[in-house]
Amino acid sequence: MSETSGERIRVTKNMGSRLRAARENKGLTQGQLAALIEASQQQIDRYEHGDLDIAVERLFDVAKILDIAMIDLFDA
Repeated sequence: MSETSGERIRVTKNMGSRLRAARENKGLTQGQLAALIEASQQQIDRYEHGDLDIAVERLFDVAKILDIAMIDLFDA
């Protein structure tokens, strides 16, 4: 695995963890968030585990629903 690939995986997994924390802080289930962004619960689960990349447009919608800045989902 290249260094770039490893970094991408790390960032994606960290973003997923932050997404889960923000969703739980907002009091939403994966299913509820999925319904709000017109996705499946399985997609939300895969985002949160870092197994699926999230498009910028969808990330914007998620951040808006969770009342956070997009940057809050990335490493500081």
